[in-house]
Amino acid sequence: MHATVVKKAEYIYQHEQEKIQMKKSSIELRPPPDNFRLLKLIPSMNEILSRDPVYLRQNIVEQGGSYENSNHYLDIHFRLLREDFLGPLRDGIQTYLSKSSNKNTDVRIYENVYSLGPKLNLRCGLVYGLQLDKKKFGKIQWSNSRRLIYGSLLALTSDQFHSCIFVTVEDRSNIEKDLILYVRISFSIKEKSE
Repeated sequence: MHATVVKKAEYIYQHEQEKIQMKKSSIELRPPPDNFRLLKLIPSMNEILSRDPVYLRQNIVEQGGSYENSNHYLDIHFRLLREDFLGPLRDGIQTYLSKSSNKNTDVRIYENVYSLGPKLNLRCGLVYGLQLDKKKFGKIQWSNSRRLIYGSLLALTSDQFHSCIFVTVEDRSNIEKDLILYVRISFSIKEKSE
């Protein structure tokens, strides 16, 4: 059993090193392929599902280093911040879709979630009820958990991420008793057929 644990740890370490190397190799020195102002803040499903390297340039932090101008500064920082948000989401969804046995620690997967439909909430308007699977999540001590807290971003799909709806948690006061939480729709995206 000890050999199996060591082997798995070595595999995870190697996988993380490959991810770091891939991110390093995707940091570009050449000029940007497009105007950062034309990049959508909200990614498309094609972008989330893409395995193509992302165009990034390194932040200039060394003494004496400087940006060419304000556009150069904004381009670098916009792309880096966008990738900080998008990278873990992309990795988590791709790991889930590949049915990999590796656990992605950046993203949690909740399967067998049921929609309870819309409800009008006096505080935040129209919200939608979601009920978690009692068999799988009934034993979690939700009062002590940081999972699914107010403001958490969730991606809901029923078609293996050909489309998804992004929602934020608005109310989880019934999660301990009924495994019900209420979410508000942030935006939805669909895969473009090419």
